[in-house]
Amino acid sequence: MWYKIEKIINISVGIMLLTNLYLFSGVFGIPSDYIIVLCLLISAMFFLINFNITYFINQTNNWNTVFFVLISIPLCFLDWIINHSTPAFNDFIRVLIYCFYFSWTFSFYKDFSKLKNWFVIISTSTFIILVIEGLVENANPILFSFLFSGSNQKKILLTRIAGSIVDPNAYSGLLTFLTIIIYFEWFNKDVIYKKIIFIVMNITTLYLIELSGSRQGLLMYLCFLLYLFFKNINVKKVILLASSIIIIVLLIIASWNQVTTYVEKNPTASISRFVAGDNSSNSNQSNFERKNSLIAGLDLCIDNYFLYGPGLLNFTSRWDNFTIHHVPHNGILFIFTEFGILGIVPLFVLYKIAVRSIKSSVLVFFVVLFINYSFLPNSMFYCAVYFASFYIDTKYLLEKTK
Repeated sequence: MWYKIEKIINISVGIMLLTNLYLFSGVFGIPSDYIIVLCLLISAMFFLINFNITYFINQTNNWNTVFFVLISIPLCFLDWIINHSTPAFNDFIRVLIYCFYFSWTFSFYKDFSKLKNWFVIISTSTFIILVIEGLVENANPILFSFLFSGSNQKKILLTRIAGSIVDPNAYSGLLTFLTIIIYFEWFNKDVIYKKIIFIVMNITTLYLIELSGSRQGLLMYLCFLLYLFFKNINVKKVILLASSIIIIVLLIIASWNQVTTYVEKNPTASISRFVAGDNSSNSNQSNFERKNSLIAGLDLCIDNYFLYGPGLLNFTSRWDNFTIHHVPHNGILFIFTEFGILGIVPLFVLYKIAVRSIKSSVLVFFVVLFINYSFLPNSMFYCAVYFASFYIDTKYLLEKTK
């Protein structure tokens, strides 16, 4: 009985964290911070109850979290002495709660067959929630935004769908992660109904990525589609691909006026942003912000002599005093702006994740993760990235036990 209760709590907290569902708590008159703290306390409590040192040290997420936490504390004092920065605890709390939650999950299920079912349940549930959110937001973005705690003004101003994830690139990235996991853990091409469901999932995912306007998401999903194509390459597939390309090209040429009209009427859509390039005001603004965020990140590294950084706690204060641009749109550069030369440590962890993905035959999943890591700012502190790393760890440890 208690096992079932804990299982329900575990899945509920996981979905809450993955989808940022706590942002809707304002509808019930509860501040979202209260929900976050509750998830933190629940995860920490069950983490301690189920703690297993072997399971803990086998997860790359925990390697990163231990580094982020332990190194950020001395860097916080150092940066306070040098630059008088003030700490902010947002990212600090995020890495702690994800560490507690996924360690609890790994220790709780123990049996890898049960973990496989967990991935299917939480991925399917999250996917359905994101699809519903995307469709509702596309139909009525203003009403959707007012469901957020405090009527989030940033959400109201967005012209591209992102659901409760808020960031369109993070939204499309999570959709891609979920689709790939469901493919590996649930899809079986010999079962007709599963094949039909998976085709519908692919179409739905591509449609929502298009609505999100995420070029990064489109690139991530293209990698997955190429994997599906080349996985068992044969003459029939080559002929099918060539025929499809020819048909698509002919259709585009025949309906060029309609394509042009679509691009003009939907400048924020993914394909429109690719086609229009710098001619699109939306794409041009995005490219400008990305470029300047990268330059600002390099300037901050230079200002710190590439030796140290403000760490998790003082980064926001230091960055706000340094530049008005968004945080670096590159996870690797972002690490070095926060930790200086010590950023080599989380990069080594990223390398270990890549090795584990190869050994567990899910390299395509790491490639998609790396694209997300490279283009999404602050990606290493998103629950989706912890979730993706956790999946690779689980697959690797399963292969290792075999």
